[in-house]
Amino acid sequence: MRKLLVVLSVVAIIMVGLAVRQPVASAVQGDAPSDLSGHPAVGTWVVTVVDAPEAAPSLMMLLSDGIVLDASPAGHTGAGSWEATGERSATVTFVYVNEDAGGRYLATAVVRASIEVDDSGDSLTAHYAVTVVAPDGKVLSSNEGTASGVRVPVESEESGGTSLTGYPTVPAATPGP
Repeated sequence: MRKLLVVLSVVAIIMVGLAVRQPVASAVQGDAPSDLSGHPAVGTWVVTVVDAPEAAPSLMMLLSDGIVLDASPAGHTGAGSWEATGERSATVTFVYVNEDAGGRYLATAVVRASIEVDDSGDSLTAHYAVTVVAPDGKVLSSNEGTASGVRVPVESEESGGTSLTGYPTVPAATPGP
């Protein structure tokens, strides 16, 4: 009987916790940006750094709820927020948390960018600043640059066996002596 009371008490505490948390979550969500589904920046983009065209591209996803995710070629994911600043423009901020192989926190890279989607809606240009910050808050480095992006198109399975339309290409490396 005592075991049953303990189980019921735990379930009751969880239910109360969820009930109390729900209004708070709704209030926070209510402060989120309005639906951005009609903005041309919404979608998945293959992004390359203009000054390093030989570097592997990243995949940036701008979701209609104001969330941005960026998957780097090194296998890391940055996350953050974005908002429309105009009919075809937006401001984006996302963060990468970096650690060493042992899981020790090394630094945070904060990426801030202004983007402009072209009239076709299939490419964008971004002017960005990256700030790398140590765990103690000290700025370790910062730089700025320009990136370009192409939208990942929807293609049917009949397109299998071909490269993705618009995907950036990089010249093959020249073998050394």
